[in-house]
Amino acid sequence: MTVDYYEIKGCAFDMYCGRPAIFAPVGTAADIMANYGFSLMNDGRYVHFLDQQEYYHVMMQSGCERVVFDYSTWVNISSFYSARRYELGLPVANYQDRSAGTTPNMLCGISLGLFCFSVVSVFFIPYFSLAAFIAAIVLMIIVRASYPKNTFGLVLMILYIAVVAISFIAGILLLAACYQMLKECNIPC
Repeated sequence: MTVDYYEIKGCAFDMYCGRPAIFAPVGTAADIMANYGFSLMNDGRYVHFLDQQEYYHVMMQSGCERVVFDYSTWVNISSFYSARRYELGLPVANYQDRSAGTTPNMLCGISLGLFCFSVVSVFFIPYFSLAAFIAAIVLMIIVRASYPKNTFGLVLMILYIAVVAISFIAGILLLAACYQMLKECNIPC
């Protein structure tokens, strides 16, 4: 497939190291390629790695022998993705990474607080302790589902899994100890 990338005509589309890229034809001026984000590789070829929107445009035109990128293409791609982000209720001009920010960290902090409350109050208010632990797990699940790249949520998930596993093992050991003590008592009924 041949790609006309603005002023650079006849680029070859290919995957390079698992990333979609276009390679400039031999003899293209280096200053023009620098203006459009082409980089010189070790083997002397110039490459431009496509971003997600450019790659989707190429894939939508995959039946054609020639794909054209020009100003009107850029306007169409930009307006399509801006409109799509607007439909989804996402910020159009100022995209923010969902893995960072205060909302997931705040939810994780509340979850950790509920978890600590459940551990401290287990002997004083057992029902509230169980409710607080369930609420902490629910908040952690919400964070992991909504913000999958959030590290704080991942650490909480691992912590809660470890606590549940240790509690389960401790419960089994407690039951075994109680059985052993009852067996040794030999109290006749």
